[in-house]
Amino acid sequence: MSEEDDERQELEEGSDENKENLDDSRAESSMTNSTFLTSGRIHNEKADVEEDGTLDLANLSLTNLERNFKEEYGKVKRLLINGNCIQKFTYTKLFPKCEIIDAQDCQINKFISDFNMNLFELYLSRNQLKEINQMGRFENLIHLDLSSNLIEDLVILSLKSLEILNLSSNFLVELPDLSKCKSLRSLNLAENKIKDLTKLPTLISPTTLRKFDISSNSISDLSQFSTLSSFKKLEEVALARNPCINDVVSEEKFDYRSYIVACCSETLTLIDEEAIDETVQTEGEWLAMEGKIKKIEPGNHEILCEQLTQHFPKADSGPPTPAQKTCHKALQKKRSLREESDDTDRTANSVYSPFREWNGKLGTLKTPGDSGNRKTQPVRNNIRMCSPPEARRNKSFTFQGNSPSKFVDALQLQKSTSTSSTETVICSARTELSFTTIDGRSQSTPLPIIDSTKPESPSNRRTPSVADVSYVSDETEDLKTRVKYLEQKVNELNKQNENLTAINDGLVETLESFKAEQSQMWKAIRSMIPTPQNLTNSFVCENEDGHHVHQVKWEMPLVKGYRIFVDGNQCGQIIGKNNSARITDLSANETHFVQIQPIGNNGEPGNLSKKLHINP
Repeated sequence: MSEEDDERQELEEGSDENKENLDDSRAESSMTNSTFLTSGRIHNEKADVEEDGTLDLANLSLTNLERNFKEEYGKVKRLLINGNCIQKFTYTKLFPKCEIIDAQDCQINKFISDFNMNLFELYLSRNQLKEINQMGRFENLIHLDLSSNLIEDLVILSLKSLEILNLSSNFLVELPDLSKCKSLRSLNLAENKIKDLTKLPTLISPTTLRKFDISSNSISDLSQFSTLSSFKKLEEVALARNPCINDVVSEEKFDYRSYIVACCSETLTLIDEEAIDETVQTEGEWLAMEGKIKKIEPGNHEILCEQLTQHFPKADSGPPTPAQKTCHKALQKKRSLREESDDTDRTANSVYSPFREWNGKLGTLKTPGDSGNRKTQPVRNNIRMCSPPEARRNKSFTFQGNSPSKFVDALQLQKSTSTSSTETVICSARTELSFTTIDGRSQSTPLPIIDSTKPESPSNRRTPSVADVSYVSDETEDLKTRVKYLEQKVNELNKQNENLTAINDGLVETLESFKAEQSQMWKAIRSMIPTPQNLTNSFVCENEDGHHVHQVKWEMPLVKGYRIFVDGNQCGQIIGKNNSARITDLSANETHFVQIQPIGNNGEPGNLSKKLHINP
């Protein structure tokens, strides 16, 4: 149906509705709930548009919308008509500024739309729609809900701005063609009758899809889900309650989620609305790295199940397989590294951690054991290591006879010892430490307690506390070694790249040669396509316009089809199962000639037949 026919039909319907409204007003029908009953039809009596542009006509048992409120309808941005009985929706032209239409549960079986550039969201779930041919007129539509309808024909949409599409609970047997919906992020095809996913990457744009629901369909081949590998941004996928998934779950041979993780990208976080646990993630990564599983193409369900059962059977199926052992070790390594990382974070943020003291007091001084600077660093007499809280309440030491600076100078003359990568510092309750560097080596020297008070008895003496002090060693040489190794690898890769380039050039030359041979082959095949023979003509009848109808027959081996030429002009293409065709609208007073051109099974046309003359 053309657009002009749609508009003409809409005007006729509008005039019919206005006529009915006039007759009903004369009859002074009773009014209830802002509606009036007219010959079995219920219209809205008024259109109260709220300040935010919402027109709420939901759940009023309306069968039609009154068309005499064009001024009010022009202000509507959000139309709510859900829960009514509007079987035929032809009102989009009345709401030019509408951005959201909610027409759920309205028994709509036909949706006739006009071009609308402002509509962003359209909700038509739980209706009786069988086709959606005119949805392409909403070029800026973002959200489209067509769930729980009666759609069974092939769906083709070209909405460039569409992000969310819900086609669940319909009767689709094929995947919809959404290749031109370049912004699609969420697609719900649950509860349909789809059996084949092999064309999924070509029918749905793989660059934007993040959420895909294909659950409760008729997919019996688990290997078809390998097509999900094309969707690099997929985050959520639902595929439960398909025959292949039901069989795997009931037999309990392996966990199908590991295979889905192997097929999808690293962005996948949910499978069948459940978060992917560490075990499934690790098994999926192993399958992806192993490579053989991903090479199993659609149509090999049994082979795939055997491979998955061989690598990752259920835990109670016997001793662990080599793949399970490898994944178990990898999982333990992950957990240990995570625990070490957590321990490091807790140590660095501890109140007893030396890192706070070093950052706050050492400043630019090197940490203990740092070999980056071999020169003697001046000692700051206000540096001390952290000790337990009770140590801070004790008195600090005092110097008798000498000043603190002279005592430190005397300590610098003592012989130092080398430090290791980890130093154990004993922070006594009444002892403070001073760090110094002698002969290029770090030295930790406890300062003696010099006090005039009497020492405490052994029973009252405080117990020292011990803490490990970790520091960052000088890794310059290690980094140089790594850089040198990487440079060597880069040189090797450059050589390999040169070899690959040469191989690629050879492949290109081979391809060009193959194309030339293919062209010659097609010419040879085209010459082998037979030519129709023994053409005959028979008069059938004369139509109302006075033109003759003739039937032409010929003899020909079975081919894909035929092109019919009348007076040298192609009139059409037929299958010609019985080697015959009917030609109409031939001038009764003129002589015509007919030629037949066969179409081979490869799509190539053959030679034209001899001319068959048709006399008046």
